[in-house]
Amino acid sequence: MRNTEIKEYPVGLLEVIGKRAENSRRAMEMGQIIYTDLSDDQMQGLETVLHQLKERERLALLYRYKDRMIYREIGKKFGVTGSRIEQMNARSIRILAHPSRWGYIVRGYQGQMEYLKSHEKE
Repeated sequence: MRNTEIKEYPVGLLEVIGKRAENSRRAMEMGQIIYTDLSDDQMQGLETVLHQLKERERLALLYRYKDRMIYREIGKKFGVTGSRIEQMNARSIRILAHPSRWGYIVRGYQGQMEYLKSHEKE
């Protein structure tokens, strides 16, 4: 099985997640979203949210956005149709774009933890 630890992030994945998140009012309140460079803390946040997905979903996203494979090729690896992989990726992106997870990427892991603690007191 492929190692799913991320050493460099797939830019396309962040752009897709970001576009979904930008449609949410809460995500827009988070401020400027930067896709090109992530700090170590933001990388830790990205890894955290990706590990909230099932292994198969995480692999499918990495094949699609990091390895630039088409849905049909990924489907062959998993023994399903390309359409099923497309559905699985769409679901995974909806999960990752949720403001509770997107904050870990935008603010970083420690930044999101501090944000949550500050809002817990209110």
